[in-house]
Amino acid sequence: MPEPAGRLAAVLDELALRPVTAVGHSSGRYVATALTEQRPDLVGSLALINSGPRPTCSFCGPLSSGH
Repeated sequence: MPEPAGRLAAVLDELALRPVTAVGHSSGRYVATALTEQRPDLVGSLALINSGPRPTCSFCGPLSSGH
């Protein structure tokens, strides 16, 4: 997702916003992660929300309970 991250960086540059909290939800995690990798000077923190498989997904094994 380098192109959308580049466009987002251009907007942040134009608005002189930094550092920002980059938040990616679901597939938006790709843009947030790419922005953080490409322009770490813009990103103060990164939050990835609901970006992996659900614990009950059909291809996942059981979660460890730590016991």
